[in-house]
Amino acid sequence: MAVSVYTDWANYRGVRLFLRHYNNPEKEIDRSDGSHIITARLVESNDPHGLWIELYADKHAQDPGVKTVPFMIPWQQVLSIAVVEDVAAMQTQARRIGFEVS
Repeated sequence: MAVSVYTDWANYRGVRLFLRHYNNPEKEIDRSDGSHIITARLVESNDPHGLWIELYADKHAQDPGVKTVPFMIPWQQVLSIAVVEDVAAMQTQARRIGFEVS
């Protein structure tokens, strides 16, 4: 799945540490249009506080030594949610048009 969130929220150091743990967490996410795309596995969507996802599920599938991280995105930070079958193709297309993807 892919979740679009507000970049300002994604750039909080305490959030970015989790989102970019394996991808240069000290580097700020580009703020060009105010949104950021997160790809992850859906865990729970019925929590009134936010959307629960599992970060790094794709990396874990390739390397069992990589730990997955349950992570909650507050609903007020969510711009859109997409169920994507081919996440790698979506990430490639997103990067092609200038998005950074976590």
